[in-house]
Amino acid sequence: MPTVDIHESGQPQCYPCRSNQGVAQTTCVQCETHQAAVPGQVPTRCECSAGHTLPTGGVCEKCPLGKYKHVVSNGQCTNCPAGTYGDTEGADSVALCRTCPSNDLSKQSSAAGSVDVSGCLCTPGHQALNIVDVCERCHPGTSKHVAGNQPCSSCNATSIASGVGNLHCTPCAPVAQASFNNTVCGAACGSNAGPSAAGGDCVCNKGYTGNNADSFTQCVAGKYKDTAGSIACTSCVNGKHIASTGADSNICVFCANGSYPTTSLAACTACPSGSTAETGSNFGITDCKCQPGYTGSDGAVCAQCPTGKFKTDAGGQHVFVRQGLA
Repeated sequence: MPTVDIHESGQPQCYPCRSNQGVAQTTCVQCETHQAAVPGQVPTRCECSAGHTLPTGGVCEKCPLGKYKHVVSNGQCTNCPAGTYGDTEGADSVALCRTCPSNDLSKQSSAAGSVDVSGCLCTPGHQALNIVDVCERCHPGTSKHVAGNQPCSSCNATSIASGVGNLHCTPCAPVAQASFNNTVCGAACGSNAGPSAAGGDCVCNKGYTGNNADSFTQCVAGKYKDTAGSIACTSCVNGKHIASTGADSNICVFCANGSYPTTSLAACTACPSGSTAETGSNFGITDCKCQPGYTGSDGAVCAQCPTGKFKTDAGGQHVFVRQGLA
């Protein structure tokens, strides 16, 4: 314990100052409230006691919640460590920082300086239950790589998480699907198929149709399929056609003037001689109508008007005789 020279009865003699006293010249003086003598200092001086700190220009005050100080000094209080919280003011030991709840299925942590149990969050690989202060490990097929009480996320269709408490999902081989609720990687899908969005199955790619097992057939010309799965390819409508195979979107287009789509909607065919059809109304051969100056049935070869006769409109057999030639 520190000592000081005290002069009493004219005889110099050393006496120890008490633990709550400092030295003023040659006299022991009482430390202020929340102060104590700094151990090992000669002469002894008073500073903030354990559990207290000295604000700038102020007097010693208690360490706030979430902090502690175990030494006598005017220094700052220290944050309770991560994984703990401090719910006591004036804590003079790290032992007063309480550990976040944890057991075999529940694991929590907190940021340094947390002030109560609400600062304790589920660690990565864990999610909160509906019970207060309880976490559980992520289930198979799910993962979580950040701290928090939010639920674990399901693996996507091409990744798995086979155990519990997973931080990340493990990707399957390219174009392979995950099965058994995203816990096992299955066989690779064929070149014309891919894993379903929900996982567990291979499905036909866009532009292909089949049974989603081992039969993946390309959409024929005249048809398209813009979604994955086993549904049939869709035919073009309203006089449109597609010349290419394996169309994965609706790229159906009208035939050009003077032509009409074939029955398969895979190509366009020229109208019979002497007839034509307009784009947008050329759904079939019967839409081919005789041109002006030609006569005949719709969809058939049209003949030129004979000498002395004329026809100004398209279609039909309306032939008019020139005046003076009847």
